[in-house]
Amino acid sequence: MKSEDIGNFTLLARTAFAIMCFEKYVISVYPHIDYRPVAEMMWHIVDGSDYLDEAAYKYAEIIPDSLFEYDSFESLDYQYMTKEQYVLFSNILNPQDRDLNRLMEAIYNIAMSYCYTSVSPGAPDTIPYLHEAIDVLERHNIDLPDISLLSNHSISSGSLNAYRNFNWMGENIDPKELSIILK
Repeated sequence: MKSEDIGNFTLLARTAFAIMCFEKYVISVYPHIDYRPVAEMMWHIVDGSDYLDEAAYKYAEIIPDSLFEYDSFESLDYQYMTKEQYVLFSNILNPQDRDLNRLMEAIYNIAMSYCYTSVSPGAPDTIPYLHEAIDVLERHNIDLPDISLLSNHSISSGSLNAYRNFNWMGENIDPKELSIILK
Protein backbone atom coordinates (compact mmCIF):
# COMPACT_ATOMS: atom_id res chain seq x y z
CA MET A 1 0.00 0.00 0.00
CA LYS A 2 1.25 3.45 -0.87
CA SER A 3 0.63 6.87 0.64
CA GLU A 4 -1.50 7.69 -2.42
CA ASP A 5 -3.89 4.87 -1.50
CA ILE A 6 -4.77 6.49 1.81
CA GLY A 7 -3.85 10.08 0.99
CA ASN A 8 -7.38 11.04 0.07
CA PHE A 9 -9.01 9.66 3.23
CA THR A 10 -10.39 12.00 5.86
CA LEU A 11 -8.70 12.24 9.24
CA LEU A 12 -11.39 10.09 10.85
CA ALA A 13 -11.07 7.50 8.06
CA ARG A 14 -7.31 7.37 8.60
CA THR A 15 -7.89 6.81 12.29
CA ALA A 16 -10.42 4.08 11.44
CA PHE A 17 -7.90 2.45 9.10
CA ALA A 18 -5.33 2.33 11.92
CA ILE A 19 -7.95 0.82 14.23
CA MET A 20 -8.65 -1.79 11.56
CA CYS A 21 -4.89 -2.54 11.46
CA PHE A 22 -4.92 -2.98 15.24
CA GLU A 23 -7.85 -5.39 15.04
CA LYS A 24 -6.16 -7.49 12.35
CA TYR A 25 -2.99 -7.58 14.47
CA VAL A 26 -4.60 -8.71 17.72
CA ILE A 27 -6.77 -11.32 15.99
CA SER A 28 -3.64 -12.78 14.40
CA VAL A 29 -1.24 -12.49 17.35
CA TYR A 30 -3.68 -12.97 20.25
CA PRO A 31 -6.54 -15.10 18.88
CA HIS A 32 -7.63 -16.33 22.33
CA ILE A 33 -7.88 -12.91 24.00
CA ASP A 34 -11.08 -10.87 23.84
CA TYR A 35 -10.04 -7.39 22.69
CA ARG A 36 -13.61 -6.10 22.50
CA PRO A 37 -13.20 -3.57 25.38
CA VAL A 38 -10.09 -2.12 23.75
CA ALA A 39 -11.72 -1.98 20.30
CA GLU A 40 -14.83 -0.31 21.73
CA MET A 41 -12.72 2.43 23.26
CA MET A 42 -10.83 2.92 20.00
CA TRP A 43 -13.95 3.14 17.85
CA HIS A 44 -15.35 5.86 20.13
CA ILE A 45 -12.64 8.11 18.72
CA VAL A 46 -14.29 8.10 15.28
CA ASP A 47 -17.95 7.25 15.87
CA GLY A 48 -19.04 10.66 17.15
CA SER A 49 -20.20 9.39 20.54
CA ASP A 50 -17.73 11.78 22.16
CA TYR A 51 -15.64 14.73 21.09
CA LEU A 52 -12.57 13.56 19.18
CA ASP A 53 -10.07 14.90 21.71
CA GLU A 54 -12.02 13.65 24.72
CA ALA A 55 -12.34 10.14 23.26
CA ALA A 56 -8.64 10.14 22.35
CA TYR A 57 -7.58 11.26 25.83
CA LYS A 58 -9.65 8.49 27.42
CA TYR A 59 -8.11 6.00 25.02
CA ALA A 60 -4.55 7.26 25.64
CA GLU A 61 -4.71 6.01 29.22
CA ILE A 62 -4.87 2.39 28.00
CA ILE A 63 -1.91 2.57 25.61
CA PRO A 64 0.51 0.08 27.19
CA ASP A 65 3.32 2.61 27.74
CA SER A 66 0.84 4.69 29.76
CA LEU A 67 -1.12 1.86 31.37
CA PHE A 68 1.98 0.05 32.60
CA GLU A 69 4.07 3.10 33.43
CA TYR A 70 3.68 2.32 37.13
CA ASP A 71 3.00 -0.87 39.05
CA SER A 72 -0.48 -0.06 40.29
CA PHE A 73 -3.59 1.95 39.63
CA GLU A 74 -2.96 4.07 42.71
CA SER A 75 0.54 5.03 41.52
CA LEU A 76 -0.79 7.12 38.67
CA ASP A 77 -3.51 9.73 38.67
CA TYR A 78 -5.77 8.54 35.85
CA GLN A 79 -8.20 11.19 34.74
CA TYR A 80 -10.72 8.92 33.02
CA MET A 81 -10.05 5.32 33.98
CA THR A 82 -11.65 3.55 36.90
CA LYS A 83 -9.89 0.88 38.93
CA GLU A 84 -12.10 -1.78 37.32
CA GLN A 85 -11.11 -0.59 33.86
CA TYR A 86 -7.47 -0.56 34.88
CA VAL A 87 -7.67 -4.19 35.97
CA LEU A 88 -9.56 -5.16 32.81
CA PHE A 89 -7.12 -3.49 30.41
CA SER A 90 -4.10 -4.67 32.41
CA ASN A 91 -5.29 -8.24 31.92
CA ILE A 92 -5.87 -7.81 28.18
CA LEU A 93 -2.87 -5.83 26.98
CA ASN A 94 0.65 -7.22 26.80
CA PRO A 95 3.17 -4.67 28.15
CA GLN A 96 6.09 -6.42 26.43
CA ASP A 97 4.60 -6.27 22.94
CA ARG A 98 6.25 -3.22 21.38
CA ASP A 99 4.30 -3.61 18.13
CA LEU A 100 1.01 -3.58 20.01
CA ASN A 101 2.11 -0.37 21.70
CA ARG A 102 3.20 1.14 18.36
CA LEU A 103 -0.18 0.40 16.80
CA MET A 104 -2.04 1.87 19.73
CA GLU A 105 0.15 4.99 19.74
CA ALA A 106 -0.34 5.41 15.98
CA ILE A 107 -4.11 5.49 16.44
CA TYR A 108 -3.82 8.20 19.06
CA ASN A 109 -1.30 10.20 17.03
CA ILE A 110 -3.43 10.11 13.88
CA ALA A 111 -6.53 11.21 15.77
CA MET A 112 -4.72 14.04 17.55
CA SER A 113 -2.56 15.24 14.63
CA TYR A 114 -4.78 18.24 14.01
CA CYS A 115 -6.38 18.66 17.40
CA TYR A 116 -7.48 22.23 18.09
CA THR A 117 -6.68 23.34 14.55
CA SER A 118 -8.11 22.81 11.09
CA VAL A 119 -7.00 19.75 9.18
CA SER A 120 -4.57 20.67 6.43
CA PRO A 121 -5.56 19.56 2.91
CA GLY A 122 -4.32 16.02 2.51
CA ALA A 123 -3.67 15.75 6.28
CA PRO A 124 0.06 15.13 5.67
CA ASP A 125 0.95 14.99 9.38
CA THR A 126 -0.86 11.66 9.68
CA ILE A 127 1.08 9.81 6.98
CA PRO A 128 4.06 8.72 9.16
CA TYR A 129 1.68 7.24 11.74
CA LEU A 130 -0.26 5.38 9.05
CA HIS A 131 3.00 3.96 7.75
CA GLU A 132 3.88 2.84 11.27
CA ALA A 133 0.62 0.88 11.51
CA ILE A 134 1.12 -0.61 8.06
CA ASP A 135 4.74 -1.53 8.83
CA VAL A 136 3.71 -3.44 11.96
CA LEU A 137 1.28 -5.59 9.98
CA GLU A 138 3.76 -6.15 7.17
CA ARG A 139 6.49 -7.22 9.64
CA HIS A 140 4.12 -9.88 10.92
CA ASN A 141 2.90 -10.92 7.45
CA ILE A 142 -0.65 -9.88 8.29
CA ASP A 143 -2.87 -8.74 5.42
CA LEU A 144 -3.80 -5.08 5.49
CA PRO A 145 -7.43 -4.06 5.98
CA ASP A 146 -9.57 -3.56 2.90
CA ILE A 147 -9.28 0.15 2.17
CA SER A 148 -12.28 0.04 -0.14
CA LEU A 149 -14.44 -0.16 3.00
CA LEU A 150 -13.47 3.47 3.65
CA SER A 151 -14.13 4.76 0.14
CA ASN A 152 -17.13 6.79 1.32
CA HIS A 153 -14.73 8.81 3.45
CA SER A 154 -12.41 10.08 0.77
CA ILE A 155 -12.18 12.68 -1.94
CA SER A 156 -11.96 11.49 -5.50
CA SER A 157 -9.38 13.04 -7.73
CA GLY A 158 -10.68 16.36 -8.91
CA SER A 159 -9.82 20.00 -9.00
CA LEU A 160 -7.26 21.55 -6.70
CA ASN A 161 -9.98 23.82 -5.31
CA ALA A 162 -12.16 20.83 -4.38
CA TYR A 163 -9.13 19.21 -2.75
CA ARG A 164 -8.44 22.31 -0.64
CA ASN A 165 -12.09 22.75 0.35
CA PHE A 166 -12.77 19.11 1.15
CA ASN A 167 -13.83 18.40 4.76
CA TRP A 168 -10.56 16.73 5.78
CA MET A 169 -11.84 16.01 9.30
CA GLY A 170 -14.62 13.94 7.81
CA GLU A 171 -17.90 12.59 8.99
CA ASN A 172 -18.30 10.23 11.93
CA ILE A 173 -17.66 6.60 11.11
CA ASP A 174 -19.88 3.70 12.15
CA PRO A 175 -17.69 0.83 13.30
CA LYS A 176 -20.36 -1.81 12.55
CA GLU A 177 -19.29 -1.91 8.91
CA LEU A 178 -15.55 -1.92 9.59
CA SER A 179 -14.78 -3.69 12.85
CA ILE A 180 -13.97 -7.38 12.83
CA ILE A 181 -13.94 -7.52 16.63
CA LEU A 182 -17.23 -5.79 17.43
CA LYS A 183 -19.29 -8.02 15.10
